[in-house]
Amino acid sequence: MSLVRNALAHVLPAQAVYFVLRQPLEKGTFLWVLRALEARAGRSDADSTPQDHWEALQKRMTGRNRWDTLAPPYTGPLRTGEDGRRKAAAQQTVRNIQRLRRYSGYTIQGLQYTVDLFNPGNELEAPYAGAGEPVFALLLQGLEPEPGPISLHLAENSTFYEILKDLDGILHPEYVCGTYSMMSVLCAYLDGRIDPTYRPWEFLFPLHVLKDPAIPLTSETRISGRLVGMLPGKEVKLAKVEDWSGGRVLIQTRPGLDAVIAWEYFAVAKALGMTPVQQLVEGSAPPRQRRADQ
Repeated sequence: MSLVRNALAHVLPAQAVYFVLRQPLEKGTFLWVLRALEARAGRSDADSTPQDHWEALQKRMTGRNRWDTLAPPYTGPLRTGEDGRRKAAAQQTVRNIQRLRRYSGYTIQGLQYTVDLFNPGNELEAPYAGAGEPVFALLLQGLEPEPGPISLHLAENSTFYEILKDLDGILHPEYVCGTYSMMSVLCAYLDGRIDPTYRPWEFLFPLHVLKDPAIPLTSETRISGRLVGMLPGKEVKLAKVEDWSGGRVLIQTRPGLDAVIAWEYFAVAKALGMTPVQQLVEGSAPPRQRRADQ
């Protein structure tokens, strides 16, 4: 039986960048990723070793080590400080993941990172094409004690984008997509609002590496609000544009990975001939058509 919404929200990580791999993750590749992160951080925040982390990932690959098997959600009252601490201890923060899964972790330029897998073995019971395929996840959050949504100034954090390029060069992924949460996308599948032949990565994410986009994209690109049938006097200036060579371009529509359903996402997606993930919160995907980034 599919996960209900509350259970799904508990087992999904928050802000993350997803690297959709062309083949299963190998140990050597994983170790190169950790070396790249440690080179930028100077050291790991965790007591665990790379071997501990790799062994934990191997358990994850079976699809039988979902977050709720380690940390059931706290459903009790929130009357005391201890109640709040119990609830916080069950949340899937980078620090809690390090503690409960024995993962490595790194603090780099004000952000905390760890690496995980997304939906291994289709642990989320999601009905989409490619469910369970190898997807490497770079999880990130602001520094505790306030590990909430990433600052709106993420686009100014140059090291974050350097890390993405480091990992891209190691992993050679098919897709790179970043978002605050996969909740709206997966709920749309579970509710039957998306054709299951769509893969999640075909939608436009807040941060997305496009291949041969339908329009030229540079730091000077402006996209009109007219494309969404309103705001004719407004334009979108993309928060981040990087040429990744080979026809690949990283774009980030707004400065952070936030949960805001803003008109800018719809205008940019319209210009690219794509559907933004924000549309899936209440709407549905249109009939299948050729993607702008194919």
